Amino acid sequence: MTSRLRVLGLHAVMLCTLVAAVLATHIAAIKPDLPLALLDSFDQAFDLVYDAAERKVSELEAAPTSPLPRRDIAAILRDLEARIAAACDRASAVLDAELAVAGSLPPERRISVLGCIERHLADARNAAGRASDPDVRAEYDATCDRLREVRRLI
Repeated sequence: MTSRLRVLGLHAVMLCTLVAAVLATHIAAIKPDLPLALLDSFDQAFDLVYDAAERKVSELEAAPTSPLPRRDIAAILRDLEARIAAACDRASAVLDAELAVAGSLPPERRISVLGCIERHLADARNAAGRASDPDVRAEYDATCDRLREVRRLI
């Protein structure tokens, strides 16, 4: 019986020593404040963002709601048509300016330009053949006529 008590006492002493060592290590170890400081800074940032969002929501709710002017789809299409026409006119003017100096092109450059024109003319002919709308087909035909005219000038 005494041997059992000695073993039990020995185990109790070892357990107490182990607990004391763990506590001493735990108390002696310096714990970094970085995670807590980092969490605090995230918390502060979140509070600032949340407050700013709340202010913005209250501003939007307090602002008078005036209906936005609605534009008719036809007006939007007319505006787009005018912009496209202006872009086409600018491109045509640039092309005319380039054609004015086309006579001074070296032969290899002239052959290259003619090849590009032929490719675009073939693309326009194919697209005109696939077009079902007469207005679209007329636009492709006008493009083909313009490309033929440019080909003659080069």
